[in-house]
Amino acid sequence: MAKVIDDNGNPVEGETVTFSLGTPVYEATPYPPIVTMDPELVNSTAVTNSDGFAIVNFNPGAFSLNWTDSFYDDTASGSVTAYAHWENVTRGSP
Repeated sequence: MAKVIDDNGNPVEGETVTFSLGTPVYEATPYPPIVTMDPELVNSTAVTNSDGFAIVNFNPGAFSLNWTDSFYDDTASGSVTAYAHWENVTRGSP
């Protein structure tokens, strides 16, 4: 979710926001976890609503649930940075 506001803090409707993800990082304890699905964005763009919010769905990814896998880890974790980019189309400036 990203919120677009004007110079006075008011929400701006109708602006397109582009979302992207960085490279996922997985904690290795003591081995890298078995990743069965990488994190992903369902959509990469959204238009702000009347409250100034642009919202896309995020799937966090998944790890193996098979406890018989040699590197199974029930505490597996990871992180990824989400980015939002917006151009000020309403006022014609980047």
